[in-house]
Parts: sequence; structure tokens; C-alpha cells
Amino acid sequence: MTIRLSISRSLILRSSRSFLRFITKDRCRRMINKSSRLHTGKYAAVGRITFLTNLAYFAELLWRTIFMALIIFIFAQLWAVVYVGIEVQRLGGLTYTQMIWYLVMTETIVLSRPRVEDLVGREVRNGDIAYRLNKPYNYLMYHYAAYMAEAAMRLVVNFIVGSLIARLMAGAIQVSLSAILLFIPAALLGLSIEFFIKVCIGLGAFWVEDTESFLFLYDKALFIFGGMMLPLDLLPDMIRRISMVLPMNFVLYRPARLFAGYEAGAVWPLFGGQLAWLALAGLLCTIIYRMGVKRVNVNGG
Repeated sequence: MTIRLSISRSLILRSSRSFLRFITKDRCRRMINKSSRLHTGKYAAVGRITFLTNLAYFAELLWRTIFMALIIFIFAQLWAVVYVGIEVQRLGGLTYTQMIWYLVMTETIVLSRPRVEDLVGREVRNGDIAYRLNKPYNYLMYHYAAYMAEAAMRLVVNFIVGSLIARLMAGAIQVSLSAILLFIPAALLGLSIEFFIKVCIGLGAFWVEDTESFLFLYDKALFIFGGMMLPLDLLPDMIRRISMVLPMNFVLYRPARLFAGYEAGAVWPLFGGQLAWLALAGLLCTIIYRMGVKRVNVNGG
């Protein structure tokens, strides 16, 4: 009888422990999933609010495309003279029609960029960043969510309007569905890389009063090494090789080149390079941000 009771107690204890262990693991898993959903939901809400705010000023966004139309009109005339003058069908592997569509795609990306560096720099200089540090969200992720929501809206509008402009000025382009579907995510990844670069510039306000000089240098580097107005294929060989490893070409040149002259072999190098530069730029931005936050904490906010 004693043996049976001891065996029963042992079985009950083992079953209880197993049940508690199962309940604990299940509860922890649910808590983690709930925490992840809440964490992601915060930034989704930020993006949604930003999107709706910009939607309220949709007419203003359309007016900005007039500037794009003016730029494309000027360069369409310029490149028409170039192609006729040197009597060639292709430059840098692009026909005249492809060249205009390439320029439209670079302008589509450039005009989709919110000026996050101004916002971050202003918050650092006037001390607003000290108040944001106490909020229940990550400062960088908050701005990233708002930035990408606004950039995505601008990108879609600029892409549609830019395509109409290119169609009127240079004619239709033979482009595959794959190129169209890949251009949007490639452009968004490029804008993500630029977000972290621009935020690094804005965070420079922790150490210098005016960061405009850094922004000026970056914009000029984007103009040359990003292929903003001139495809990298037309640059001198040494400059082209340097440009091909810099982040600027992953922001503008490669996404635009993918659309204007789609090559299946260029897809993986494009997205692989973008992800690598995104990770590197994000890491650098995080380091600079933490260094700056330490200055805020040391100085008492």
C-alpha cells in the first residue's frame, strides 16, 4: 500500500511539473508574440498617421511633379541633340528612349525623399530629442516609419506621373513585368539606405552647429556617384569602378538601370548590395545615435 501511494505521488508530481512547464512556456511564447505585435504596431501606426497626413495634402504633392516635368523636358531635348550629333543608337547600352526613362526613374527616387536630416538636426539643436528619449518607442525607428510612409506615397505618385511624362516625351519603353515589380522594392531599399545616411548627417548637430556642408557634399556625391543625371556607364573607367561600390549607386543608378535596361543577372547583385549597405548604414547610424544620446545624458538632457 505504501509503495502504491509513493508511486502515485511521484506520478502526480511529475505530471504537475510537466504541466506547469508547458503552461509557463506557452505563456512566455504568447507574451513574446504579444510584445512583438505591440512593438511592430506602434511603428505601423506612426506610418499610417504620416501617410494619412500627406494624403490630406495630395494636391501639393502633385504640384511638385511639375518640377519633374520641367527637368525631364530639358534633358529630353539635351539628350536628343547628343544622340543625333554623334549618330549612335546607344550610349552606355541605352537607347534614347531608355535614357529618358532612366532619368525619369532617378528623378522619381530623388523627388520621393523626405528631408529627415532637417527634422533630426532641428530636434538635436533645440533639445526636443531629450523629450523623445522618454517616449515608449525607439527614436530611429519612429523616424524611419514616418520617413518610409511618406517616401512610399511620393514614390508611387512620382512613378505614375513620371511614366506619363516619359511616355509623352520619349515614347513607350519595352519593359518586362519583372522590371516594374522589382523597381519599387529596389527604390524603397535605396531610400532606406539614404534614410540612415541622412540621419547620420542630422545627428552631426550633436557636435557641429551647422550640418548643411555635410548635406551639400552628400548631395554632390549622389549627383556624380549615384548616376543622378548621367548613367555610370558613361563615366571614366576608374570613376565608374569607384562608384559601383559606393552606396549612392545602390540608391539611384542600379534601381533606375534595372527598370530602363532590365537584366536578370543584375537582380541579385542589386538587392545583395542594397541589403549589405543597409545593414552597414544602420549600424553606423545606431553608433552615432548612441554616442549623441550619451552627450544628452551627461549634460542632464
